[in-house]
Amino acid sequence: MDIPPQEDLPLEEAISRLHEHRKFIDQYSLQPGLFSGPIHREYKHHNASFPIENTLYKKVFDYLVYHHHEMINYPGREVLLTIHTLLAGEGFFRQKGVKIGRFRHFPHSSEVPSAIDRMFEDISNEQDAILQSIKAHVEILLIHPFADGNGRSARLMAAFILLKAGFKSTLFTAVEQHFYHNPRQYIQWLVKYRTGEINKEDVWRGFANAMYLHSYYGYYIRKRASEIVDQLTGSGMAYEEAWKQLYEYDAKPEFNGRKPGWPSQYLKPMALQKQALFHKDEAAYRNFEFQLRQLTGAYINTPKTGTIRTVK
Repeated sequence: MDIPPQEDLPLEEAISRLHEHRKFIDQYSLQPGLFSGPIHREYKHHNASFPIENTLYKKVFDYLVYHHHEMINYPGREVLLTIHTLLAGEGFFRQKGVKIGRFRHFPHSSEVPSAIDRMFEDISNEQDAILQSIKAHVEILLIHPFADGNGRSARLMAAFILLKAGFKSTLFTAVEQHFYHNPRQYIQWLVKYRTGEINKEDVWRGFANAMYLHSYYGYYIRKRASEIVDQLTGSGMAYEEAWKQLYEYDAKPEFNGRKPGWPSQYLKPMALQKQALFHKDEAAYRNFEFQLRQLTGAYINTPKTGTIRTVK
């Protein structure tokens, strides 16, 4: 697996790989995850300006996690209006025009209800939940159906669609984090579409690739860890002990030879997950790979005693 992977996959391939990631990442999850990590405004350094809205956003996301199975009026505008009610306390479409910077080319307020209905009709004919969520996300941003809270409503609607389809990890459902490492790209795709530089399918492809890249790192960490555990258990080590060694082996004295100045989180491979996931730190991944190779060669099960000995 390459680090980083190719960044511009065709739409169908990006979605196919996402389903592969989802199958692996979600396989042991019984319930969808609650919101964790930053939201769009926070990683754009707007947190100080919108603390109440940011906290409310996370609460609405968690509400959808707990109650998405009860919200049966989907596909349809009722769910979107419910989300906006929870988010902004309004729950009705705008009654006047709207603009973002210099852009004023949004549907007239009288056209918003029918535009939203067409959007839901379109995604109801789409079989793939990932593409459903991307289409809804993009269309809500392009329609801008509310006076305020359009971006947040679009992202929560996309999250709801994924939750409804059974996605569990926030690597998928926390859709704004797909652009965490390139927040400008989120707007750039839309600007390019509005100026005619790209078509709508290009925007979908951009969103799918952002989602793929974000989940790739979690998939990579989990898959490599699982592969190492399989190697250890294949040599006779107990499954639980293999995972314990994966988490703890480098705390032993013989593995304390880290480079001067390295922070402690670079020493434990599982502790690298958060570092790597939220910072796309290639050095963290390289070090993770090095430590996994060390672990594979460092321990061997001795069947007669059931103990672990260090391989010199």
